This record gives sequence, C-alpha cells and structure tokens, in this order.
Amino acid sequence: MTIDDVVAVLREATKGRGQKTAWAKKHGFNVQYVSNVANGIQKPDLPIILALGFRRVVSYEPIKRAARP
Repeated sequence: MTIDDVVAVLREATKGRGQKTAWAKKHGFNVQYVSNVANGIQKPDLPIILALGFRRVVSYEPIKRAARP
C-alpha cells in the first residue's frame, strides 16, 4: 500500500457533505488538516494513518551490484 492509497481511503471515509468535519471531530483532528490531506496538499502523519486503521512500515532491500573481481 502506498501513501496515495492511504489518502484514497481517507477520501472515501470523508466523502459527502459534512463528512470531513464529522470524521475530523470524531478522531480529534483539525478539519483543515483533514481536508489538506484528502486534497493532497499535505501528507498524512502517523496519527491520521493510525486513525484510518493502518500502520507505517519501512523496509529496506539490498542493492544489486556487479560482482567484485
């Protein structure tokens, strides 16, 4: 899942008249912040990610390099 997918979930959860306000109030966020995240102006931070029921996972992968002589 990408950050864009998380934002899409927020958009779905807050679509409809007054839903951003209701969702923001229910989860303790400023309405403008929720609107900014839903509109792609700001990236979601950890509290909003958690409120949507997700967790942030960071992973690392090895870089493929040519064999050394």
